[in-house]
Amino acid sequence: MFEKIILEGFLSYKERQEIDLRNVSTSLVLGRINGDPELSNGAGKSSLFEAIPVNFFGKGSGRADVLDSYINDKMNKMYIELIFTIDNQRYKSIRSKVRGNSSAVFEIFYDTTNEELEKAT
Repeated sequence: MFEKIILEGFLSYKERQEIDLRNVSTSLVLGRINGDPELSNGAGKSSLFEAIPVNFFGKGSGRADVLDSYINDKMNKMYIELIFTIDNQRYKSIRSKVRGNSSAVFEIFYDTTNEELEKAT
């Protein structure tokens, strides 16, 4: 179960966006650009879902296996953070990539206290 998704410089998400899913059981994702429902292409609907496999596996389903292709065209780097629970145990995984750099950073944290993932090791 996902608790939080944080995206920055990833596809449609130029600026840092935090999506808190702790109190969400069912949702519908709609997109609008500048409040106009007719302008929904590029609003970030698919990017929310694409962030999950890119975070875990370093590639998604709809693009080349090159992480740079997931970096927003106006940004130099991307950042994806997922906080999730499996069998009542909390985890945090982070994938970041700087454009043009041959390596990406992937970190996963196991929350030993089930309290503060920022302090997890």
